[in-house]
Amino acid sequence: MNPHKLYRRRLLLEHGIRFPEGGRVMWEDIFFNVEVARHAAVISTLSSTPYYHWVNTAGSGSTTFVKSRADYWGGLHRVCEAIQTVLAGDEHRLQREQLLYHQYAQRILGAFDTKFLTRDARDRAVIFEGARALQEHFCFERFDVELSRSQLLRARVLRHGDLSLMERACREDVRTPGTGRASALRWVNGVLRVEADVEWTDGSGRLSTIERTGARLRKIVSPEVRAIAGDDPLDVTDEVAAAHVGFVVHSRRSSVAWSIPADFQLQVEDTDGGAVRVHATAAGEIDPDHAAMGRALTPATPWKVQVRAEIGSAHAQRGLKSDVPATISMRPDRLDFAFSSGGVASLVVGDPDLAVRHLQPAGARTIDGGLLEVVLHGSHDGTGTLDVVVGRGRRGLRVVPFEGMPAQLRVEAGLATLRFAATASTIHVRIGDRADGGRRWWTIIVRSGRARLVPGRAAGVSRGRRASESLRQRVRLTVNRTRRVVRRFARRLPGRG
Repeated sequence: MNPHKLYRRRLLLEHGIRFPEGGRVMWEDIFFNVEVARHAAVISTLSSTPYYHWVNTAGSGSTTFVKSRADYWGGLHRVCEAIQTVLAGDEHRLQREQLLYHQYAQRILGAFDTKFLTRDARDRAVIFEGARALQEHFCFERFDVELSRSQLLRARVLRHGDLSLMERACREDVRTPGTGRASALRWVNGVLRVEADVEWTDGSGRLSTIERTGARLRKIVSPEVRAIAGDDPLDVTDEVAAAHVGFVVHSRRSSVAWSIPADFQLQVEDTDGGAVRVHATAAGEIDPDHAAMGRALTPATPWKVQVRAEIGSAHAQRGLKSDVPATISMRPDRLDFAFSSGGVASLVVGDPDLAVRHLQPAGARTIDGGLLEVVLHGSHDGTGTLDVVVGRGRRGLRVVPFEGMPAQLRVEAGLATLRFAATASTIHVRIGDRADGGRRWWTIIVRSGRARLVPGRAAGVSRGRRASESLRQRVRLTVNRTRRVVRRFARRLPGRG
């Protein structure tokens, strides 16, 4: 982990602030930072420079924080106690209450999510009793007015003390984070305009369990849950009206993410089944030169486009689904392109050779000067020409190794083309092999001055995913090789012709 907090050494020495030592301590950084918060006169943040990068490797995830273990809840009790004790007094009231509210809303009530129902009965009991003990000990009822409707419902059921009712509440009150699908990805003067449809559904695609009662929107729960929770946690009219949608560009390499504002229109519609459908249309602009807090996005880096959709405490930041054809923006000295990778909208600044491998060919023709021109799918931005490299197959179709072949990528009047020399009457070229649904190669056959484009073997849905078709092909090749070896061996046996 990169260091993402810097402290004045003099402050730590003056007040004797140290990390807890000895045996295993959960949330040791909270104990440390609560002491810092008590004595620091100024705390500043630098939001324009990311210092919190994630590098995930096999086995790197923490196994310490297991909610179904008693020491988790004991550790959380000590955290809340430290916040309450170290930050005692009116001068620290704001920080103290903010930190305690976070523990209550996110860690205590947040334990009752959809995963809660997948745990075994013993684990559910440990979590329920641990959460209820903390709620009662620290008198968290004072935070009820700040909770979302779903959190308030869980807080009241937890206070009631009935585990089976909490299980029922979690089953009925499923939080429905929004998911988005791109309706358009379009470059305009070097800026990528993103348009998307956003839908609030649960993990199975089911609409949120909301019904209309007069002019109000209410959660649909059983009478048993309603009797304990009351009516006010069920009224989500104001939360729906305050829903928010925005975009995010997220580095596939470093996991750094930058927010992109969006204009959106929220729509609430009644369905035939009696439930209410909540959805939105959103549009935003990603300027590669200014998207990183006014600075340029890192070049030659794949950036995933995500949609962030929020209603109450149900919020999610997920990849923007897309099947929009790849599109490029040509500038005098640079080419940027947007594409779909694994069904998620993405973009790369620069790297025109990589763009060639995401652009799908639509047709081919011969032009003057002994050249071939491949027309590419999609609508494109700008005007100009860039030198690129296209993979050209050197052998037959059983296995196609590729070598670099110089080419020109041209954009004019919204049309993108590739031009390269017609070196033979049959040429295997690697274009669009990294696109979703792309081909490992395309064959261009030239006859009587006319060019025909023939698709080769499917490259698979996305990089890293092994297609079942490829597996079958490998098995078939292995079986055929084995048969040939057996036949050659059999011919050498005595008595065989």
